Amino acid sequence: MKSILELQIAVMNGDKSGVHTVLGEIDRRTENEMFLRAGEHFGFATTECGGRRITFLPLLGVVFGYSDPSGLRKLVDRYDLEAYQIGAYGQNVRHILIEAFGIHKKSAHATFVTWQTFLVAGMVSTTAAADAIKLYLLQAEKAARVAAGTLEVKRDQSRFDSAAKVVNLISKAERIKDQKLREFALRHIDDLLDGALELGKQGDLFS
Repeated sequence: MKSILELQIAVMNGDKSGVHTVLGEIDRRTENEMFLRAGEHFGFATTECGGRRITFLPLLGVVFGYSDPSGLRKLVDRYDLEAYQIGAYGQNVRHILIEAFGIHKKSAHATFVTWQTFLVAGMVSTTAAADAIKLYLLQAEKAARVAAGTLEVKRDQSRFDSAAKVVNLISKAERIKDQKLREFALRHIDDLLDGALELGKQGDLFS
């Protein structure tokens, strides 16, 4: 995924295409998980519907400090962000949404938004609440990058350990005095490494 900084630059430049490029690189599973965590952190409800985790637009507007949900709705329209009307869902799903978000059962125009709106609003909004959310997003990204870096270090260490074991085996095989036994041991190691030692093209490896 591109960085939060790249998203902020795109927003500052009014680059709608750039915004969607960043958003488009977020995989669905990560998006849903991050939105769930954000909801738990800031105390707003989310629910998964049709494979997307969503929240009620007016509810998210309150979280960002908007005095009226129309401000957040305009942001969604300006950046062509994902939004779903309650009328687009079947009766069973509508019932679930009404229960999850405390919406009036006769509401026909309730709008729901996704992680996209949370991200972009975090970059665009200027309220004190939005500043706290922006800090949360930056810290979350930093934590993700640190975790990814730690995982890569572990992978590298695993590769180093494996390489050290191979070198140790070859070194021991090379010290076998009997030539036939030495060649047998080296060819056995070569077979395990799918011919990586290329014994047919070279002599003893440590001679």
